[in-house]
Amino acid sequence: MNTIHTICIVDDDEEIRSLLSDYLRRNGFSTCTAGNAAEFLEIQRRVPCSLIVMDIMLPGMNGLELFRTLRAESTVPVIFLTALGDITDRIVGLELGADDYLSKPFEPRELLARIRTVLRRTEGSARRDQPETTPLQFAGWLLDRSARHLVAPDGVVVSLSGTEYRLLEIFLQNPQRVLSRDELLERTQGRNAVPYDRSIDVQISRLRTRLRDNGREPQLIKTVRGDGYVLATDVRPQFVRPALPVDAVQLQSPIPCPAQDVVCLGINYMAHSDEAEKYSADAFATKHQDAIYFSKRVTRAVPDGGFIEAHTDLVKKLDYECELAVVLGRDAKDVPAGQTRDYVFGYTILNDVSARDVQTAHKQWYFGKSLDGFTPIGPCIVTADEFDTYPPKLGIRSFVNGEKRQDSNTRLQIFDIDHVIHELSQGMTLKAGTIIATGTPAGVGMGMDPPQFLQPGDTVRCEIDGIGSLTNTVR
Repeated sequence: MNTIHTICIVDDDEEIRSLLSDYLRRNGFSTCTAGNAAEFLEIQRRVPCSLIVMDIMLPGMNGLELFRTLRAESTVPVIFLTALGDITDRIVGLELGADDYLSKPFEPRELLARIRTVLRRTEGSARRDQPETTPLQFAGWLLDRSARHLVAPDGVVVSLSGTEYRLLEIFLQNPQRVLSRDELLERTQGRNAVPYDRSIDVQISRLRTRLRDNGREPQLIKTVRGDGYVLATDVRPQFVRPALPVDAVQLQSPIPCPAQDVVCLGINYMAHSDEAEKYSADAFATKHQDAIYFSKRVTRAVPDGGFIEAHTDLVKKLDYECELAVVLGRDAKDVPAGQTRDYVFGYTILNDVSARDVQTAHKQWYFGKSLDGFTPIGPCIVTADEFDTYPPKLGIRSFVNGEKRQDSNTRLQIFDIDHVIHELSQGMTLKAGTIIATGTPAGVGMGMDPPQFLQPGDTVRCEIDGIGSLTNTVR
């Protein structure tokens, strides 16, 4: 079905409004009319117009001022009517982004032809632009064809009129090619040049200003004397994958491959100390005079939703440990106590999966905690500035198959984060990106009576207030 376009005629001359309205209706258009800016703005809120024929010499707010107001909220095409010989108004109108102009007095048939040309151009441009949304990069600039705006090298968004946008896109589609004035005029305004028609030069000057291109010695859009203009830079598309919903992707661990072993604290909650000593006094008894440190090899961290490897050929007593992990944001060396906060980038959740039988058999913890798939980390890193206190006092919990196993608070740590960073940095440099796992509270599998270890198919969910939850299934 053919679309019936509505043309709005804005002119203070009632006779012109009536004659044009009748003529356009006889030629298949719907029309509405306004005698001044206020009337037009009222109509514009109620009637969707395809094109506006606007006289510049309106009472009160003139056509140029009205056009500026219109462009703040609409890109509907506009053809200006100007007094014969008033070249200044024509230039200003074109600079503002008008689609065409016609001098009074005019032949209605010419106006009809220009209306049809503008409508064909805008509709054709819309169809062409529909699939052509790939952003274009040139000389540090970016033309976002989806949002139809220009981004400067410093990130500032530069507004473009409809004509400026079309002109720039033509140049970007034809880099390093000389384009004549006639070709540019026909492709932007749908008409041929007439003698002494310099309207395209005005638009070029306007576009150069938008591009911060020196008009005296332009570097981007250069003048080729006698031939036209050329975009003197290369253009390349910026292919951007469309955004996907979170549930359509597999999120990775925030630090999938730590640059060095994770530094871990052992037996750092008193209640966990009691249950561990009860399970194996030989392996876990401590007087808590000094912090217990050990390292954990992480070939690749397991993300939220990833799998904990059971290693059933080697491990019979697989356990979980929900822990608050600290991520350093700067190198730490000889940091005084009480001044460690500035070295913390943020916090995440770490499940220190442990093979208790391997751990106790070797009389040290490295091997039993470092098997592949033994370190889920995630779901994200929350920056330190999101927490009011330091060290933060956060609820920490774990669940196995929905059953709550651990339920404590990080304020109950025996050695807090400030102590740990201060102590470790006295003897070694903690590089930016270092992960420190601060120990687990009571409620692990070996502490239950009888002990309950993980089996393939079990799901472990670790939660820490202010960070989120980390859920993994054993396989």
